[in-house]
Amino acid sequence: CHTLTRINGELAGDPLDLKMLAFTQYELYEPAASEQANFDMLFPTIVRPINTPQQTVSPLGRFSGSVSSLIAGHIPFEIGIVRQLPFSSSLQRTSVIVRILA
Repeated sequence: CHTLTRINGELAGDPLDLKMLAFTQYELYEPAASEQANFDMLFPTIVRPINTPQQTVSPLGRFSGSVSSLIAGHIPFEIGIVRQLPFSSSLQRTSVIVRILA
């Protein structure tokens, strides 16, 4: 989600970020702020599971299913993107600061 955003309702950004978001079966949600909203209010971009199916646990207490199924919706929480730090060629890194919302 380092470079993803919605443009005219369509998800746009780095192709690798688009593929990673699709693989994890999460969606990017950008809440709309009205023109009368206070400028000091923070409306974070939210990354959340597309669906939140029930967890499946075997008698041994381990999750059953593949790793991708564990990632894809078995962790029912939303992540708010607080700040995106762009790629710095001198540091060779990019970062995203997030907060767990629910």
